[in-house]
Amino acid sequence: METPTGSTWGHEIALVKQGDEPAARRLVDVLYPQVIRIVRSHLPNRSDDDDDVQEVFMKVFTKIDQYRTEHDLFDHWVARIAINHCRDRLRSLRSRRVLSYADLNAEEATFVSQLMQETATPQATVSEETLVVLEKLLSGLNERERIVIRLLDLEQRPVREVAELTGWGESKVKVTAMRARRHLGERLAAMERQAST
Repeated sequence: METPTGSTWGHEIALVKQGDEPAARRLVDVLYPQVIRIVRSHLPNRSDDDDDVQEVFMKVFTKIDQYRTEHDLFDHWVARIAINHCRDRLRSLRSRRVLSYADLNAEEATFVSQLMQETATPQATVSEETLVVLEKLLSGLNERERIVIRLLDLEQRPVREVAELTGWGESKVKVTAMRARRHLGERLAAMERQAST
């Protein structure tokens, strides 16, 4: 089944609401790549991606009667459910421990030092080592800050789209991003001070 559009979504959703299992499987087949990408992006380094994806689809099918075609595109509605699931999962896993240079290997510590000196926009292609360091830095942010930084800065989505996906106003997205960047800057500065002592 190709990605549904307009009335095709409506037809499939109507069948799902009537309890049509093949229609539900078709929706899962079409939406799975989007949902797994969101889960892996927002809940990295987890071995139970499929459990999270299953939970997202359970929420989708449980709430499908709440979906209104006139208010939202279906795939955006599903993406919002997936992002909210990730935020809830991050909240439950949250441990805001202090990150220090002791947590980084030599290459990661060098990267952090270089990052402190760089003022240019990050490169479009990010190395695996860079992603490891970013994950360690992002682990100190709360779940809302983490999601906004991922969507805005790492996935390069516009503010309006982030607002649609999270269900927040654009001003809340901007304020959360500003706060998250300030926290990241403070963490980097603290790590730089530790490295120089």
